[in-house]
Amino acid sequence: MGASLLAHDSEKDYVSDVFVGPRNGPLERAIAVDYTRHGIELDRRSENELAAIFNAEIGRAVRYEAKCGEAAQKIISMHKRHGEVVTRVLEQKVTENAAKLIRGTLDDTSLLALAIGEEHLRQQFHLPAEASIRGPAKPVSSVELSATLANIDQAMKAFLTKFRGLTPEPIKEKKKRKPGKRDTVIFAAILMELKGMKYCSFLQKQGIKPKWSDPGPATYPMSYQAGEPWRKKVQDEKTRAKQRMNGFSHSELVNVFIFHLPEEFEELSRLLRSRNSHHASKTPTAAKPHKH
Repeated sequence: MGASLLAHDSEKDYVSDVFVGPRNGPLERAIAVDYTRHGIELDRRSENELAAIFNAEIGRAVRYEAKCGEAAQKIISMHKRHGEVVTRVLEQKVTENAAKLIRGTLDDTSLLALAIGEEHLRQQFHLPAEASIRGPAKPVSSVELSATLANIDQAMKAFLTKFRGLTPEPIKEKKKRKPGKRDTVIFAAILMELKGMKYCSFLQKQGIKPKWSDPGPATYPMSYQAGEPWRKKVQDEKTRAKQRMNGFSHSELVNVFIFHLPEEFEELSRLLRSRNSHHASKTPTAAKPHKH
């Protein structure tokens, strides 16, 4: 369906309908639900979030690529496309089976019933009880059915809100500027705890030149070797960069490291995880009550 090749995919090739047919074994149900919900999660997450969640796996996958950053971005984009297709197909099937979902006549073990959760829809919108796999649902009056079907749009919005992270009235947020290469390189040097000449040499190796307000040395190593006031200027710039770095999330830093510093990404990814663990360990916890 996602590739628009449904005409070439005969229903005769399947024991039961993929979306509304029964799934008898617990393993079969678990695989179907996990696959579906993983696809929904890929669609819901931003590329930055995916880069952060799977940074270790992506780092290993692109380790031997000539253009690591480009390869990593392609992997992330591929997973995003997969998530979008899964969600789009699921939305289509939800629309086709909306009445059954609302009436509760889907098989309990079908993919739609398991992945979406009819129980969630019924409890939230006070919908009729579902049909049991042991027998048909209770008859519903025409008045009750009309009122029930009137809730379809609302129920579908609730479904999308739950699984795609949507809100009925999205709030527009000011888009934060991503770090450019200059900041990314300085952030990396800070994360690697480079100091003195090692810090300056790393910046020069990555093609970063000083931007002094007054005429001064043309490179960071030359600035360090020139002594004061240039060493202090280097340190002051580094301090300001560290403050800016603290304003970016783990996922945002991972994404720019992949793009600008692919060769150093594996080490930077490890340092980021270590940094986050260190910060978490410093988080104050409630004092334990004294035993009397």
